[in-house]
Amino acid sequence: IIDGDWAEFKEYLQNQKLFCEEWQKKTIETNYFGSTKEYNKHAKVNWGKIKSGIEYAIKEASEKEPGDTKAVNITEWLKSFIEEESYVGFSLSSFSLMGSETIDKDGLSAHISQKLDIVDKEIEEYFRKVTARTVKFKTDTNKQTPYRRAFEEIWGCEKICPFCKESCRLAKNHLADGKKHSCLQHRPKGVGGTVLNQSNKLS
Repeated sequence: IIDGDWAEFKEYLQNQKLFCEEWQKKTIETNYFGSTKEYNKHAKVNWGKIKSGIEYAIKEASEKEPGDTKAVNITEWLKSFIEEESYVGFSLSSFSLMGSETIDKDGLSAHISQKLDIVDKEIEEYFRKVTARTVKFKTDTNKQTPYRRAFEEIWGCEKICPFCKESCRLAKNHLADGKKHSCLQHRPKGVGGTVLNQSNKLS
């Protein structure tokens, strides 16, 4: 206790929800953007799945044509490609500028594979540079980050003890389940800043 971080202890007592939310955010950022680069690892895994799905779809779309047929209709080939690719979920409208001309399926496959290798390096370099400050989340609003959503799920009941100001430890809807408010433990007398009217003693 003597060697404890009293500055953090004070912050916790003043606003434990805010303190815990900031602690969770810092912990996630350390794990994902610290020395282990977990964010970068997850990004590489997801991109690997996307790339593999595209490569598989290219192979299957090309093999649907007779082996000795090299010239194929680009629209028909794209339809086959879209049917086989399931990770991204491309639509035919994404390729509306391709037209309907006849193309060399082997040349097209080689060209796409070459472009994928280039994109592979660009994506790896992009995510390698991402930090906790520069990461961009896909959010419903500017304020609703994954950190916030996760914390709201974890925190539970918003009520605090009227005397010591310790938070209720139960889930948000515990009253509907017939459970009364409950603290994991109560704080020492006086921490909540209340006194008994009759005696003026710390409560």
